[in-house]
Amino acid sequence: MSSETPKVFISYSHEDREWVDKLQVHLAPIVRELGIDVWDDSRIQAGMKWSKKINEVLADAQVAILLISPHFLASEFIANEELPYLLKAADKDGVLIIPIILSGTRFDKTPGLKEFQAINSLDNPLKALSEVECDEVLDEVAEAVEVHLLEASEPQVSQTISKEPVGQPSAKVSSELEDLIIKFLTEWNNWYFNATRIYNWGAKRSGFECFKNYSPAEIREILENLAKLERLKVREGKKGSMVYKIVES
Repeated sequence: MSSETPKVFISYSHEDREWVDKLQVHLAPIVRELGIDVWDDSRIQAGMKWSKKINEVLADAQVAILLISPHFLASEFIANEELPYLLKAADKDGVLIIPIILSGTRFDKTPGLKEFQAINSLDNPLKALSEVECDEVLDEVAEAVEVHLLEASEPQVSQTISKEPVGQPSAKVSSELEDLIIKFLTEWNNWYFNATRIYNWGAKRSGFECFKNYSPAEIREILENLAKLERLKVREGKKGSMVYKIVES
């Protein structure tokens, strides 16, 4: 990824253009505050080679938002050009993939896509929600983008998983926090998280507000211990921080 400006790529079908416009409204504050570049193909100018331009943008994207609908899944260009690149980038480069379910689809049966956690469920597509409920979902998307890009911009640190036992929090804190972390990572089982992201973003999710009762250091200790027990996958994320994901049984 060559661009220094954080880039968010929106993948969508032109039949769903109205939802791109609604999403852009919710992304506008973090565009202003973080100086990010939110890109969709409406920015392709006359005379540009559109396929080449899209591929250039894909190469620089740190976040990809997918507006999932029957039209999206029917698009040959999305299926053959955009998705293969994005899925590979998610696995290799840590690109954050955020599917948004617009209407009933075969999302959960589509190879590759079904591995990712959508921001809303198939039972609650945006087109079936009220305007207020849609705003809440799109605001959640903006929060996820913000947390991911803030994490990516943190100064580089060097972290490794030590073979020595990690200092233990109190038994009560350890038990309660471990249960909370396992529950959270199981619900968001397609994303990797570090302690900071759990503390800042996880605490804003319904049912997980009590993450704010703990410190990032306490969360990190539990994550490291769970990784040693092989209950979590761990890898080095952007800027050298360790990120964790639940091991599915």
